Amino acid sequence: MRFLALIVLLGIVTVTSAQDASRDALGRFIATHRKAPGTYGPVDQPWADATWTWRALRCADLVGKEPGKLHGDLRAAIRALPAGASWSRRATRARLLRLVGIDPGPPPNEPPFLSATSWVGSPPLSELEALVEMQRLGGMTPVRSVLEQVLNLWRARDGGWRWPATLKETFAHVKAGTDFTKLPTPPEAPSTAGAIASAVRCHLHAGIEIRDPNRAVLRLHALRRVNGGYRQGTPGHDVTGLWATYDALRALRDLGTLPMNSALTASWVAGHRHRSGGFAHTPEEPATLEATWLALECLNMLGHGLPKMPAHPLEGRWPDADDPGGLRLFQAVIQMGPDPATSVALAHRIGADLLLIKTLQNTEPALAARAQAVARGFARPLAIGCAREEHRRAWGVEGLGYATHCSDVVFGIDHDLADRGWHVGFGALVDAWSKDRSSGALAFSASHLHRELLAPAYEHSARRGGYDALMAGWAFAPGGDVVRENPWLERWIARLPVVGNHDAHADPFHWLHQGLRTRTLFFARSANVAAFRDAVHKGRVVAVTHGDDGLTAWGHPHWTARVRRERTTWDVGRSADPLPAPIAIPLDQDTHGEMPALRSGLGLVVRAAARLGDDALPAEVLVYIDGSKDPSPLQLAPPRHAGPPVLWLPLPHLKPGDHEVRIEAYGRTTTQRLRWGEPVRAVTAAPVVTTPAPPRELGFSSIEEIPFVRHTSLTPNDFQGSVEITCGRADVIIGSGPGGRIRVDISGGRELEWLRLHVDGDDQPLSLTSLDGGERTILLPIPKQTAARTVHRITIRTSLDGWVQRPSTSDLKLRSVSWEVR
Repeated sequence: MRFLALIVLLGIVTVTSAQDASRDALGRFIATHRKAPGTYGPVDQPWADATWTWRALRCADLVGKEPGKLHGDLRAAIRALPAGASWSRRATRARLLRLVGIDPGPPPNEPPFLSATSWVGSPPLSELEALVEMQRLGGMTPVRSVLEQVLNLWRARDGGWRWPATLKETFAHVKAGTDFTKLPTPPEAPSTAGAIASAVRCHLHAGIEIRDPNRAVLRLHALRRVNGGYRQGTPGHDVTGLWATYDALRALRDLGTLPMNSALTASWVAGHRHRSGGFAHTPEEPATLEATWLALECLNMLGHGLPKMPAHPLEGRWPDADDPGGLRLFQAVIQMGPDPATSVALAHRIGADLLLIKTLQNTEPALAARAQAVARGFARPLAIGCAREEHRRAWGVEGLGYATHCSDVVFGIDHDLADRGWHVGFGALVDAWSKDRSSGALAFSASHLHRELLAPAYEHSARRGGYDALMAGWAFAPGGDVVRENPWLERWIARLPVVGNHDAHADPFHWLHQGLRTRTLFFARSANVAAFRDAVHKGRVVAVTHGDDGLTAWGHPHWTARVRRERTTWDVGRSADPLPAPIAIPLDQDTHGEMPALRSGLGLVVRAAARLGDDALPAEVLVYIDGSKDPSPLQLAPPRHAGPPVLWLPLPHLKPGDHEVRIEAYGRTTTQRLRWGEPVRAVTAAPVVTTPAPPRELGFSSIEEIPFVRHTSLTPNDFQGSVEITCGRADVIIGSGPGGRIRVDISGGRELEWLRLHVDGDDQPLSLTSLDGGERTILLPIPKQTAARTVHRITIRTSLDGWVQRPSTSDLKLRSVSWEVR
């Protein structure tokens, strides 16, 4: 008996020791994510984040280690963690605050609703769940009638929930830029584990009874595989993994039932244990905090604790770096445009080696050829290629969702892309790239909203070919860090390359301070499109995000470490001042197409800013050539369209060669060394620019008037008989005739201190003070120097010159601009 008792005691001690060892290994893994003073973030990044901190503390809580007493610094640090933009990120932060005893604040007072179309794809039901959860945590009852209608629209015939619109129907709205005006037609498609889990939780949070819950239970049981794991549930786009298993288990729990053979499922989850002490999504991957949190949540719902370390844990790791030695660090600027001259000058300012320029009219090769000519005017070499934003193209899976803006493609100047459309299934999209890829094109992902839809596509890309890289950029996420805003992307870092984009849709001059939040660095022997393509294929690219809490570098650890070491060689052009410094572009025989007003000799184009979104006018800028004491007089280019009011000057006595140009504007000085080639010959015909003739009256009631209005926040939906001037400036192009004047009708503006109007850049603008907020008509004479023109530019400024900040509120409306005969 004593012998048997001793064996039992030794067994207990052995099990306890094994459990302690397993718990200690888990603790060491989680500690690798720790940041001072006790918050958590990605291992190789300098910042902490609410999502990573929540997962770390929740893991400790699940294995019986409470967060413990929080000292003041840690409590303040947790409270200061950013919430993020999505409802999911904000809900995670609210959970974290409640976990450590901090009030998350008032709930969002928003209707529980999801839009059916979005320029970044279909929003997942998890976003609706997060909104409803935040309202419940804050003591608010969601609007049940609205929520119930939304959830009923998502209900599938198999008893679960899925995306409510067909891809074909959705794409018609994506292509036209319109919204659904009636309920979409539900597709004949099965439901998914994630959508079921989110829908069930929404019902519970709002206290809405689930109709026929047994059908949802049966659907979840059908998603279980023989190994105990659960699959996502979409034919042709399916995946078994920790996320799908977590969603299925929580849905079953919320429905008040148990999974079949929970021991087998627990064994399957435990099989994801990694030798580092954490858990990994797949045997090929290293452990991540996300996979560890998901596994522990699954084991907890199954009634199992943390298992002991297996005899043969997973040993996945990052792929080896392909470093042959002798590679140099280069910088690529992706998606700057559509102004080639400004784009080239800005690329030089930030030290770029490769400019991949874009338009929104699918004319990139022609634009790139113009950019090559401009680039010859700068001493530092700059290679030019093309980038196309595949906006209003979509792929998706019926019943699960769709992604629009699904990809951005990089290609050489001597190639153009095949026609685009919509594709049911990621494989169809990959097939559509085949012709372009045979010519050397690269395809980058540009959608990150819908994890359940996109994760299988990214896994497909990491394993068998698909996307060539993930794209990060400020347009996709606040601050430009797509991975931070979408933490589920972290598992593909280093398995897929990551590139950044500048994404300047309109005027890159005023967008640079936004686009420069992200950079694309690559390692190669030379800087050109072919070398960049090779660097992407071999994982030698790094996406850098400049944030308030440090530099984030996403990519393979081997290359991110080198990027940090060599920061002084590439981190140029940034400034704490968001106002762009002036730039200049030389005009000669090869580049005079950028300024058709230059008919002979040499010239210079100048861009300078009074404020963000507000180009300086001629009298506000001084230009000195080769150290001259007197400034050269600038001219405002004749308005061809409603683009930026370009300044320029002819230089009839300048000789070809290198010259120094100094520009002063609003306290900012730029000195550039520029190179001029052969002068423009007088017999050279100026390029013909085909633009619609401006009308003599604009009433702001039709989308056809957009080409004649320059307004940084303008969209087609803004046209309702007036234009709200909220950006500090608007430019309007108007036709004219002999012997007349400009009539401007405005209303509002009571809180604005100044209103100034310029005609054709006249340096003696009409100024008004103390607007009374009512309607007012202003009559503007035409300056003598532009009286013979048949097209005029009216510039409206709504604040003092040099005032950088935009008005917080404005009721000023531009009601009409017209030519009035005296």
